[in-house]
Amino acid sequence: MNHLNDLSEIKLPCGNSLYISNLISASKRKVIDEKNIKAIISIGDEPMEQVNYHGEDWVITVMPISIIDEANSNIQKYFKDTHRFVKEHVDQGNKVLIHCFAGKIRNMRHDTY
Repeated sequence: MNHLNDLSEIKLPCGNSLYISNLISASKRKVIDEKNIKAIISIGDEPMEQVNYHGEDWVITVMPISIIDEANSNIQKYFKDTHRFVKEHVDQGNKVLIHCFAGKIRNMRHDTY
């Protein structure tokens, strides 16, 4: 599997895109640059607090959610906050990436917008 391409795109009704990936793809600067992602929801037991590649700080907003990355984790309690975060950034024309470590939580692919 090419982890650089392990990125799913969801086209939103407004014409913008929402991306879903694992931690490996979310950590690749090339992925962030190519997709012009400006906001990240980082889900896991040690979520990203900021995006920092080789000492360069980017203007990327990160929403960390600390939760165990298992299929039976209760991610629903975060839906209101994640919906607000995604809507705010998408309404500004920004692309948003949602990632978790192993990809178990992201397989739920709930309707965030």
